[in-house]
Amino acid sequence: MICILDACAAIEVVLGRPKMKAIAEVLRESERVLAPTLYTYEVSNVLWKYHTHDHIPVQVLLRKLRHACELVDHYVDAGDLLEKALKLACELEHPVYDTMYLAACQKHEELLVSLDSRLSGLARHIDMPVIHARAM
Repeated sequence: MICILDACAAIEVVLGRPKMKAIAEVLRESERVLAPTLYTYEVSNVLWKYHTHDHIPVQVLLRKLRHACELVDHYVDAGDLLEKALKLACELEHPVYDTMYLAACQKHEELLVSLDSRLSGLARHIDMPVIHARAM
């Protein structure tokens, strides 16, 4: 199995949250883990918010960022996904930054691993295989 990992699920893993073990197990069982290049920006932004709101030291966040990047075996160029992601965003009435993950799944015919309930629901709506980690 090859999967597309979204930033929400990655953050769960790197911060050691409750669903970490279940997500990590799916990733271990996968032949390869892919993510759009947008993933690195999303993960970085979430970590920045933890610095701003919870005052987590930058050095700790940099380790978390490296860990999140190491979860992914191959990045799919977001530029290659833009048209499909915009089309999906318009059809599904959902932001492009999330539909990038759906576009990556469609392009590579792979499984989405997500903690985002709405994104997981949209994936199911368009008959895309998804592991919604909250249900694990």
